[in-house]
Amino acid sequence: MPLQVGFGADTTFGQGNVHKLITVDTPHLGSPLAIALLSNSNGCVEDYFATDELYAFSSVTTEYTNITITGAIGDLQGDGTGGNLSPALQALQPSSTIPLQVPHLIPTAYLAGAMSMSQLDGLNNPPDLVLTIQYFCSTDPLANDLTVSGWPTVVGAQSDAIVPLSSQINNGSAVSQIAAIHSPGTEELGFLAPSALDESTTNPTTAINLLNTWVEDKTYVGLR
Repeated sequence: MPLQVGFGADTTFGQGNVHKLITVDTPHLGSPLAIALLSNSNGCVEDYFATDELYAFSSVTTEYTNITITGAIGDLQGDGTGGNLSPALQALQPSSTIPLQVPHLIPTAYLAGAMSMSQLDGLNNPPDLVLTIQYFCSTDPLANDLTVSGWPTVVGAQSDAIVPLSSQINNGSAVSQIAAIHSPGTEELGFLAPSALDESTTNPTTAINLLNTWVEDKTYVGLR
């Protein structure tokens, strides 16, 4: 948005309509899980979720207009530290080609969740969903890694079960880091609550407080 003509208009005193950004568990640098889901070796797991209309794809082509659309899991590919990024995530990285006169720095604060061992321990007694996936997709690495010892190897780092911590904070620093998993959907896979925006966590309150924090506060960093 800051690169669009007129973003820094006089009506906003040159600051643009968006003057601060707060992200929660956001995969700025991707997630290895996205790479795994699109791997041919995990095709059974991908198909299993697709039967519930939870599709994993890099792109789709419309039937009548023959237009190719990227998105979904394909856009979230990355190793979590800056490597193997999807084209979409590459486009969000800092670029030396942006004209200096273009206002492009949006003050950004990162809220991050990192699961505790007790949350991961929920996989010691997995729900029926996980048991079904493991039974029908026994040859898929992703299915076999849905265990306490296996799942950390999927993400490859401290994470909220889906997004590496380094990706959540864009290789920077977090304003708030709590013991939380990514979302209620993660709980359905056997990880124990709370999820990142659960009211029992500090994240919702922290986000609200940041909305009322001056953008030049040290909690904000420039996002290009």
